[in-house]
Amino acid sequence: MKCQTNRFTEFLRNKKYSEQTIRLYLNELEKIDIVDFKSAKDLDVFINSTVNNAKNQGLTKSHIDSLRAGLHQLFLMSFGITIKEYRSQNNSKDFIELLLDDFFNYSTNFKSQTISTAMAEKSHIRTFLNYIGFDASYDFSQMKIEDIIDFINTCYTSLKESTKGRYITSIRNFFRFLDYKNINVSKEILDLPLVTPNWKGRMVPIVLSKEEQSKRRNHFDQQNGIGLRNYLIISLMMDYGLRCAEIPAITIDNIQWSTNDLIIRNTKNNNNRCIL
Repeated sequence: MKCQTNRFTEFLRNKKYSEQTIRLYLNELEKIDIVDFKSAKDLDVFINSTVNNAKNQGLTKSHIDSLRAGLHQLFLMSFGITIKEYRSQNNSKDFIELLLDDFFNYSTNFKSQTISTAMAEKSHIRTFLNYIGFDASYDFSQMKIEDIIDFINTCYTSLKESTKGRYITSIRNFFRFLDYKNINVSKEILDLPLVTPNWKGRMVPIVLSKEEQSKRRNHFDQQNGIGLRNYLIISLMMDYGLRCAEIPAITIDNIQWSTNDLIIRNTKNNNNRCIL
C-alpha cells in the first residue's frame, strides 16, 4: 500500500496537482482498503461500490466528491485511460443504451408521450446515469432524494428553475419506469413533485406524507355513491397524476373491462393514455 501511495503521489505531482489537493485525495483513499487491481473492470466496480457506501454512511458531499475524484485519478494512473473513456468503450455504455431504449419505449407506448418529449427525457437520463457512474451492478434502491438534489445543484446550477423542473420530472418518470419494471427504488424518489422545484441550498422538496395521503383518502365516506366517487378521484390524482381537466372527461366508455385498463383520452399532449 505504501509503495502504491508513493507512486500515486508522484503521479499527481507530475500532473501539476497542488500539494493540498494531493493530501486531500490521499486522506480519503487511506480510509479504504485499496489493492493493486489487475483489471479496469474490477477497479470500476470497486469505485462504484466505494462511492455508494460512502453515501450510505452519510458522508458529506465534499468528502464524497474528493473520494470519487481521487479514485478516478487512481484509475487513470493504473490503466492510462480516464474512467469516463473506459466506460464509453465497455459494456456499461451498451447497458445504459439498452436501458434508455427501454425507457423510451415505455414513455411513448405506455405513457403516450410525444417522440420529442421522450427523446428529451432520454437525453436527461443519459446525463444522470453517467453522473452517478451507472453500470449493470448499480443498486438503485440505495439512491436517496438528496442524491438527486446533488445532481441538479452540481450540474445545472445556472439553469432557470423551470428548466431544472423539467430535469426533475424526467428523473421521476425514469424511476417510475424502474418501478414498473419491478426494479427496487426509493419511494421518496417516486414522490418527487412534478411542479417546478424551489430548492434553496440542500432543502428537500415537501411532498405529502403517507399519513397526509391517508387522511385525504379516508376523508370520504365510501359507503355512499358520492363518497366513493370522490375517493376514486383523489386516488387517480395521487396515484396516477391525472390532471384536474382529465378527471371530468372520464366516462364508462373509458374502461376496458376485458383488460382492466382505464383509457385517458385527449391528454395534455393530445394523446391517449392507458392506466393499468
